[in-house]
Amino acid sequence: MKKGLDFVLSIFLSILFLLITLNSFPLAWGNGSLKEINWDDEKTVPKPLLKIISVEMDSVPFEKALFVVAKKGGFKLNYSSTRLKVQKRITLKMKNVTAIRVLQKILDGTGAELRINKGGHLVIVPRKRKMSRYGAIYGKVEESSIKRVIPGIQIQIIDTKISTVSDKNGAYKIFGVTVGGYSVRFSTDGFKPVVKTDVMVRPGRITYLNVKLDEEQLQINETVDVSASYYHKNEKNPVSVFNISAEEVRRAPGTAGGVGRMLESLPGITTRTDGLNELIVRGGSPLENGFYIDNIEVPNINHIPFQGTSGGHYSSVDPDLL
Repeated sequence: MKKGLDFVLSIFLSILFLLITLNSFPLAWGNGSLKEINWDDEKTVPKPLLKIISVEMDSVPFEKALFVVAKKGGFKLNYSSTRLKVQKRITLKMKNVTAIRVLQKILDGTGAELRINKGGHLVIVPRKRKMSRYGAIYGKVEESSIKRVIPGIQIQIIDTKISTVSDKNGAYKIFGVTVGGYSVRFSTDGFKPVVKTDVMVRPGRITYLNVKLDEEQLQINETVDVSASYYHKNEKNPVSVFNISAEEVRRAPGTAGGVGRMLESLPGITTRTDGLNELIVRGGSPLENGFYIDNIEVPNINHIPFQGTSGGHYSSVDPDLL
């Protein structure tokens, strides 16, 4: 009988402790149900935060700084120490100012903000990060033969009004480009124009696009050549050389983002079975293939490779490395 009463009492105390804990920390998992505070509008600021206080702190932990301000202002602050930078050190000296100004100074640079939940409790939560709608394109323009930089190159994002010119070092920067895919045109007198397609601009990121131009021999005669070629072709490369970008690998159907499966679609290349990416190039053995990454020979670029061949189940090379 006594053991039964002890069991019921322990359950009751556990439930009571849980209720007290939930009442002491009225937090929500997200910030959507929390109301923002207008720091400059005293009508919307809770009265305890308008109390005049003075504080002097010298390299104290962030969590202790919040405790000091809450104690002097006579209010409670709710927060989760696992979601905030509680180890950050605060050095502060302010006299005869409102408690909300002291809190604002403490929260600056911590990535946190003060809000009010539905129960009217003051809650400190991580500040939401707004996703940028724009990105940037950086790059450098060189001559393909002697690799000298080319200044004054006109860089134009096709179907937009965005353009720039390369500087004396051949470098260029384009800011404020809306997220998406673009084609970029490089042109100037004395060089063959180049159009780079599938240039992907990501939010808050920099897309690097380096280009090499071929010098064009100017001839004065009565002959007018009209060319409808859109893509740049390097005449110095042999016929069997193919350039594949990371975006082409990503878009190609059936590749699953694998470089090896993308190569299967090229002429003169086949595979032994559809389930493997053992490349048979012009009737040769998969063992005869060579792969180079940054001029370093890699015997096999696949996950779970097959012994004695250069094939495997799927490629281990990230297409963004191309």
